[in-house]
Amino acid sequence: MQKEPEHLERLRANCAHYRRGLQSLGVDYWESPSAGFPIVLGDKERCYKTWLSLWESGFFTVMAVSPGVPNGKDLIRTAMTALHTTEQIDLFLEALKKALEKENLLSKVFGK
Repeated sequence: MQKEPEHLERLRANCAHYRRGLQSLGVDYWESPSAGFPIVLGDKERCYKTWLSLWESGFFTVMAVSPGVPNGKDLIRTAMTALHTTEQIDLFLEALKKALEKENLLSKVFGK
């Protein structure tokens, strides 16, 4: 990292871009300051349906449900790296948007 600081700069840029995308969707991500971003959906059924839609779109994510997280805070874990491209991040955000719309979660959960 000391010899190639551009990796840290790229990671920060990717995190900022992803954070803006999650905010634009109204997704609760606990305002994560790190490269790990939870997508808090609230219950196991929502998590599973969203996870499955993302999987079918070609994205691997990890569900975390109660009792692994507080009851009512079931979530999908995502993370950024310096190697992600802006295009990859945008593709994921679009797949997430479609997954949430598919389950009508944007309007029900996030007020969109």
